[in-house]
Amino acid sequence: MKLYFIHIPKTGGTFIQKEYCNKNNIIKHIGEHPSCLSKEFIEKNCNYKWDTYLLNSDLFLSCPIKFTVIRNPFDLLKSYFLSRWGDWDAGIKIKLPNKNFKELIIDYCEPSSEWHLPLMKKFLYNQIFDDNGNCHCDYAIIYDNLNQGLDELFKKTNNNYKCSKKKLNCSNTKNYKEYYDDEMVNMVNKKCKRELEMFNFDFNGYKGSNYLINIKHLKLDWNTLV
Repeated sequence: MKLYFIHIPKTGGTFIQKEYCNKNNIIKHIGEHPSCLSKEFIEKNCNYKWDTYLLNSDLFLSCPIKFTVIRNPFDLLKSYFLSRWGDWDAGIKIKLPNKNFKELIIDYCEPSSEWHLPLMKKFLYNQIFDDNGNCHCDYAIIYDNLNQGLDELFKKTNNNYKCSKKKLNCSNTKNYKEYYDDEMVNMVNKKCKRELEMFNFDFNGYKGSNYLINIKHLKLDWNTLV
């Protein structure tokens, strides 16, 4: 069964693309971070210029199973800020400012503060939802259990692939928890309340026991996001 991979930034997507997307049944578009949102919706809400709009793609629509990887917001934000993600991309008009981690967390959590990717500020996993808030992704793998989740996905879809023994190309930084103080934890808890609740995370990590979760039923109300 064919699988389509939707790459959310800072979730191990480059690793998956390199190790698995050259296989016949695992597909991705040329664009790094495709979106299920329309071009019109993105242009209205974001300066970032996506090059792939999945719901316009016959390849995406004809693929029976779509999957992504979801990472704990606290951990994702640490990786996002420390790697200066987005600074290289000429499509971003407002770069990630050169501030320390706490200053960036404050900016990210402050509703009135401008952000270089407004849609990513609205909702970290915005790419898997359409303009009406419907999820177009079938499964999410929990980042911390990537290999186990991939194994489960391959078995469920009758793909006889073996998980790579290679490790994610993680930076040699401290555990994400060491970057936060109580004030920052409270700010992210409030700002990312929907992400945390939707995917069963808290500051300490993933609270569930499943490596692979069915997410096709999820719904997002764009009008309630700031």
